[in-house]
Amino acid sequence: MKDEHTPGDWDFDDGFIVAPDPAGKHRDIYIAEIVTGDEEGRLAPDKQHYPNGRLLSKAPQLLRALEDAFTLLDRIRETLHYEDGLPVTALESRDIEIIHGDAVTALPRFEILIRQARGWK
Repeated sequence: MKDEHTPGDWDFDDGFIVAPDPAGKHRDIYIAEIVTGDEEGRLAPDKQHYPNGRLLSKAPQLLRALEDAFTLLDRIRETLHYEDGLPVTALESRDIEIIHGDAVTALPRFEILIRQARGWK
């Protein structure tokens, strides 16, 4: 499935969500702006502007991580499948190693992305 949104990892730069220019004409292109003024006053508080921009700029990476997590959980579900309505009561040691290896490999990436989206160090 091909992404329809602007490709690449996005960034938050001085009030704008930016992405690499797919056409290569510019260093980056504007995806969205964090609005700081509105005639009707319908704005997030100032203290939320940077956290909102940071979170929004991680949208493509969060989508990919969620898709990867779905794939991982689907593989685990398949490994732990039910037979005749009964849960699996034993696993081959290799299946346990695969599930554990998948989790150990995926968790740090997910943790880093969550920390980046939340602005944690």
